[in-house]
Amino acid sequence: MVEYWVRDRDGTAVLLGATEIIRKGWARPGRLLCPANANKHTGWKPIETFPEFEAALKDAAAKAPPASAEVPAAKATAGDAGMIFCPTCGRKISEEAAACPGCGRPIRGAAPAWSAKGVRDALRLLGCALGGAIGFLMRPAAPLIGQLPFGYVVTGGISLQGMDVILRPLAERSFLYLAGGVVAGGLAGALAARSIFARNLERAPAVDSWATRLCPECKAENDADSDFCDQCRTQLS
Repeated sequence: MVEYWVRDRDGTAVLLGATEIIRKGWARPGRLLCPANANKHTGWKPIETFPEFEAALKDAAAKAPPASAEVPAAKATAGDAGMIFCPTCGRKISEEAAACPGCGRPIRGAAPAWSAKGVRDALRLLGCALGGAIGFLMRPAAPLIGQLPFGYVVTGGISLQGMDVILRPLAERSFLYLAGGVVAGGLAGALAARSIFARNLERAPAVDSWATRLCPECKAENDADSDFCDQCRTQLS
């Protein structure tokens, strides 16, 4: 049985067979599917290109209500606040949706679960934590005493009193090991993030960000591959 990647209502790609897609009622005109053996990033195609869905699409078209000739206004009322129309199937959806629940098209401007800045910050923090732990474990030791505990190291020996003051130089050196590990780990995390994003950019297909289609009714700019205006639902020729 051939399986396809299809986006659910939350925009998450799930792997389903053709029978399951039809049973869920997801076989609708304009919906994007990606065969399981194709590239998950570039292999998405309209459902109409797959012959196993021909009968289901005809059935869905027969049950669909006739389209109204009246063009609705874009966000004309308070009830429509935060809503747009899907550029592929024309369905009214939230402008914060990651993908259209009707056809699965990713929505322009939807915030990803992990932003590039969030990933970089996470890698830097992870690097700082690992580097600090390594620096702390490698801190110097004194004869008969060994390594100082974390409380003395992190303060640089300021909390040492009485006869223990003679250990302050050791605490200061230990603090330098800890701080150096944090700095080195943070730099390593930043370099790792830079390397990861550089590889992703090399693999990413080139996209013309200036390619847009102007709606003849409301003059809003839409993606170059849009079939409907995402503001007023006017069909783009």
